[in-house]
Order: sequence, then C-alpha cells, then structure tokens
Amino acid sequence: MKYCIKCGQEIPSVADFCPSCGTKQVQDVRQQNTNIKSQDNHTSNYNMWQSIGDFYSINPKSKVMNRQSFWKATFFNFVISAIYLFIALLVSYWGNQEYYFNSAADLHNFQTLYMTIYWIVRCIGILGSITISIASIFAVVRRLHDTNHTGWLWFLSLVPIVNIALLILLTSPSETKNNRYI
Repeated sequence: MKYCIKCGQEIPSVADFCPSCGTKQVQDVRQQNTNIKSQDNHTSNYNMWQSIGDFYSINPKSKVMNRQSFWKATFFNFVISAIYLFIALLVSYWGNQEYYFNSAADLHNFQTLYMTIYWIVRCIGILGSITISIASIFAVVRRLHDTNHTGWLWFLSLVPIVNIALLILLTSPSETKNNRYI
C-alpha cells in the first residue's frame, strides 16, 4: 500500500490517481515521501516569534500546536518569568536597605517612590501571571490535540505525580494520521 501525496489517504499501490482527491501519484517512493513532507504544513518549522504568537493566540488558525512551537514558546515564557523575578528581587532588595536621610520629607519621598515602583512591579507580575496561565492552558489543550488526545487531559496538571503523564504527552511526537483534531 502507498499513500496519496496530497491528502495522505491510503491508496492501492497500482493507482495512478488518488480515489479521494484525484491527485496524480508519483511512482518513485523517495519522491513520494519528499512531497508528503513538503506539503505537510503541520510540521513546518516555526521561528520563535511565530511560536510565541501561536502560544498567545486566543483564536488560533489551527486547533493543534506542534511540539517545536509549543516548547519554544514555553522557553520564552520561562525566560520572561526569570527576568521579572530578577527585577522583583532587585526592587525588594532596594527597599530593604538602610538609608539615612537629612529630613523626614526626604524619607517620605523615598518611601513614596519605593512603594510606587513596588506596586507597579507587583501589578505587572500579577497581570503577566494571569496572561501566561490562560495562554498556557490553551496551548496545552492545542498540544494535546496535536497528539490526538482530548484537551480535558489538561486537568492532569493539577494532580501531583500524575502530572508527569501530562509531561510525557506534551513531549510526544505529533499524530498526523487519523488525528480527529486536524
């Protein structure tokens, strides 16, 4: 048996045309495999910014998210979170130092400036955490769909030790044949 170079349906090995889509078939098996890979947009290489755009897209073009795109965006989120944590630690350290002021007004100005910066950093952190959390849920569901699993398996991330099974599913390769979500 061989597969159609356009739609991927299984066709008889002697067929010159696909019975499903009518595409003329290539006789050389090596050329057939090359055509299937080149026409499969699902496994195309994404650059980092496309991956991040797919990660944060509320209305994605596709119901699935390939492994490469998912992990690139996850790494980007990790880096952004680490940078935020570093800035928050700097602000916290800055506020806990002993400073000597000439007057009570200088102390009050410093405390006002510090608290303003502190709360701006806190608000950015809270909004960023909410955004990343919601986008992560959608991305995990689309990644599970890419492996031909239901998105409800996302709830495994809430159960200690069992969430390792979810990690295994997220690292598994894409399921392109008989995937009900593509």
